[in-house]
Amino acid sequence: MKLLVKIFLLLLLPFFAFGQRFKINVDSIKQALKTASTDSVAFKLNYKLADNYSESNRDSALFFGEKCLTLAQRNNKTLDEAGVISLMGYEFMHLGKLSESYESHSKALKMAKDPQNDGKTFESDTSHPNWTPHQRRLNFLANIHHNFGHLMGSMGKTDQKIFHYKETINISETIGGTELLGFANMNLGQVYIYELGKLDSALLMEQNAEKMFMQTNQKAYLSSVYENIGYIFLTQQKNALAVQYFHKAIQSAIEQNNESGLGYIYSGLAQFYLNTEKNKDSSLYYALKWFDVLKSMGSKDLTGAYWSLSQSYELNNKTDSAFKYSKLALQSLGSILGARIESLTKAQTLTFDDQLKLKAIEKENADKQNKIRTVALLAGLGIMFLVGFLLYRNNRQKHKANTKLQNTLGELQNAQTELEN
Repeated sequence: MKLLVKIFLLLLLPFFAFGQRFKINVDSIKQALKTASTDSVAFKLNYKLADNYSESNRDSALFFGEKCLTLAQRNNKTLDEAGVISLMGYEFMHLGKLSESYESHSKALKMAKDPQNDGKTFESDTSHPNWTPHQRRLNFLANIHHNFGHLMGSMGKTDQKIFHYKETINISETIGGTELLGFANMNLGQVYIYELGKLDSALLMEQNAEKMFMQTNQKAYLSSVYENIGYIFLTQQKNALAVQYFHKAIQSAIEQNNESGLGYIYSGLAQFYLNTEKNKDSSLYYALKWFDVLKSMGSKDLTGAYWSLSQSYELNNKTDSAFKYSKLALQSLGSILGARIESLTKAQTLTFDDQLKLKAIEKENADKQNKIRTVALLAGLGIMFLVGFLLYRNNRQKHKANTKLQNTLGELQNAQTELEN
């Protein structure tokens, strides 16, 4: 059973993926949409709703994302289109649709890299009014790299995940964008915690992330920072500090309506009270809380919650309930593993196909260059032949003219001699 729990925990990686969401009044936004006078206003309102639902209702996030996509495409706002495609790719990742997510991020990245798309946005970002169109495009690019990093982590590509996070940091520092630096520090901190085991570096990065989030008033994901710090202290066997930060994380997640983050925190506390404290009441309490959050979000993956409930009921000597949830966990795990293997296979095939397409494009370009060189060579030879022919013809004409002239002179000389005689 412990092995299966470990397998499930590996399936959770990366633990979080982050956009830049702020708490909003959903009803007022929906009401404002009814009277939106321009596509620009409608886009901004729909995007706020998509971003708001990003961590609480994936289907709703995709629904409003589609509306944004239509508005951006209709107005040729390519950068906004790229941003929305990346946001939807993020939702696809959490829904286990890795190939769709990879396609989305690849497309968005290509669009954001193109300098010709400078200025093609509704200019919904008012936090940097002095940014040039070039800086705004780079900010879109940094965001997409950030989301791409989450996907690479979900596919088990740690090196690529780190690469994309560092690209986010480099671009953000170049343009003076402080908002994404908090997210990138937080996510790199997670890599150091859960994958590299560099806890001191991780703690420093998470503390930096906390400061940046507080400075920029981006509190939506402070709960994730606090949970990461809690795991650091738990690994260092500083259990009292760990629990303190876990509860701080819960409070922040509830305040910011971060259902996804709240679920992860409950899962961590359930495992803590099961495996470390052996506290039957607390373990069952947090396992049930975790289960409730997943159900409210419409999650299709209940495997971890089922296992925690099974273990908690076993700890409480309720064998019937323990057996019931262990059976449900096995069924769910089999389904999730099958779907995930299929999704990973599609994603890996997609990346391989992309490589083949790239090679085909490179070969096509090389063939074009060879054709150009061949045409240029033939054209050069043709010109040389033409010049040679013209020179030859001129020489022939000159030769004929000289011959004719010599004949004429000869005739004149003969005529002159006859006259003298």
